Amino acid sequence: MNVRPLRVLSFALAAASLLMLPADGSAELVQAHIEGIINSSPITALNGQRWALTLVFDREAPEAAFTADNPNLAEYFNSGSVKVLRLLDFAIGASSAFTIHLVDPVPGNEFDVHIDIDNFGSKSFFTHVDDAALLPAWNGLQLDDFLFGLEDVIPGGYADGTDHLPGADPTITIGEFTGFNLLRLNVGAAGQLVGTPSSFALSAVPEPSFGGMCAIGGLTLLLQRRRHVSRRRQ
Repeated sequence: MNVRPLRVLSFALAAASLLMLPADGSAELVQAHIEGIINSSPITALNGQRWALTLVFDREAPEAAFTADNPNLAEYFNSGSVKVLRLLDFAIGASSAFTIHLVDPVPGNEFDVHIDIDNFGSKSFFTHVDDAALLPAWNGLQLDDFLFGLEDVIPGGYADGTDHLPGADPTITIGEFTGFNLLRLNVGAAGQLVGTPSSFALSAVPEPSFGGMCAIGGLTLLLQRRRHVSRRRQ
């Protein structure tokens, strides 16, 4: 086996990773990483297991027109030109048997994938994925109605006193939320899976630079050309 192409590929990927540093550190993508414990589940083996959820949302997603004039509610959807929910990764335990992975989900209905920021006497951050077509089946049971919610009984917005999507703010932690805080997921007709979050952290997700993406494309083409030349010489 000729390992030279593999070495070229390794070099290409390493070089591309160096070139993919963000061109602008003020990217509007924010990652929320949450962990917790499964309190109850129709799948008995999951009870007491740890779960981890990673959300990436786009702060440039526009607020829905019907909430723009309402200071108590802001909703952001995945049916417009700029999706609010860019990634959702959910896993239970160390096994890969219980996972959800969504990238730039496009819902069948406007309300099936959205994030809302409410302020009806408290502040809250809720993420909804209600489109079963986007969610997998576990043990033959179709998942639907994914909900993650954090709520604080103290009125007001987040650390800056507003109700817009939070930024990459390390001062916003799970300790800020003392109300209705849970992860909920319907597991077919078997019942609901419910988990309690124990940690919450927000961080920036810089988008890769255009130059880095071009570098990957160019290095891939170079590798393919070298392979074609190598085959002709054999």
